[in-house]
Amino acid sequence: MSGENKETKKEVSIDEMRKIAKLSRIKLEGEKLELMVKDFNQILEFVRQIENVDTENIKPMEHVLDHKNVRREDKEKESFHHDVIKNMAPSYEAGFFIVPKVIDA
Repeated sequence: MSGENKETKKEVSIDEMRKIAKLSRIKLEGEKLELMVKDFNQILEFVRQIENVDTENIKPMEHVLDHKNVRREDKEKESFHHDVIKNMAPSYEAGFFIVPKVIDA
């Protein structure tokens, strides 16, 4: 992206911040709400400044350091026998591992 930001300058309103806080399950009221709106809008202004940086001749990179990811060749190999895994499981029934319930439905 290069050149000037073509979008109009958008700021977050108090009502929008209330909605963001509700969605985030954060209790914001009074001065804290007003301070969060101010801080949020300062962050957005900083992002707008970054968006306006001319990056036309900048080569994309995966990492700030010139590191290369060394990958091993993907080869098929022998796996554990099903009976071995079944015997390691604390609870096993009808071809499935039985685990404790972690989410209430």
